Amino acid sequence: MNWIRDVLSDLGFAARSLFRAPLFTAAAVLTIALGIGVNAAVFNFIYAVLLNPLPYRTPERLVHLGETHPAFPWLQVAAPDFYDWQRISTSFDQLAAHTFQAMNTWTMVGDGEPEPVQTVQASHNLFPMLGVEPLVGPL
Repeated sequence: MNWIRDVLSDLGFAARSLFRAPLFTAAAVLTIALGIGVNAAVFNFIYAVLLNPLPYRTPERLVHLGETHPAFPWLQVAAPDFYDWQRISTSFDQLAAHTFQAMNTWTMVGDGEPEPVQTVQASHNLFPMLGVEPLVGPL
């Protein structure tokens, strides 16, 4: 039971010391809170980007193919090239095409206010290849 009394005595001494130096206490508490917050944010980011598996069937087997040119770091694959790759490919189970344009936005209108919607153009087999069902809204 002596250790309980020692712990309570130490806690009382720590509390009195912290109340004597409120600026130091505020700086210490803020530093600890900031450290915990940054640690939680970094862990959530790493989990979401690196550790959490993609929500597709067999995500470990997905690859992204593209074309490059010395003058352009990234090019969209031309449709004839994609169809040639699809026809002669023996290394892949399936090939699907999609566009990825940051500003490919359409306006969806319906029963409410018009809403901007990000869109992607894709080949007919993209969703079955990924093993996901597309969301279909009211027409």
